[in-house]
Amino acid sequence: MNIMKYKELTTKSDAELGKELSGLREEIRKLDLKVKLGEVKNTHALKQHRKDTARILTLLSNRAL
Repeated sequence: MNIMKYKELTTKSDAELGKELSGLREEIRKLDLKVKLGEVKNTHALKQHRKDTARILTLLSNRAL
C-alpha cells in the first residue's frame, strides 16, 4: 500500500474513508500478528499503516467539527 497524502484523503467521501479505515485496521491486525510470530522482520509497513489510520481519523474528526 502506498503512503496516503492528506490532500488525497480530503477528496474522498466519508464512506470511502470508512472503507479505507476498516481495511487498514484489518491489515494492521494481520501484520501485528505476523510480527509477533516472527514471520515479518520489516515492521515499516505496520508503522506506515498506523500513520495512515491516524491521518484518516484526524480528517474525519476535523470534518465533524
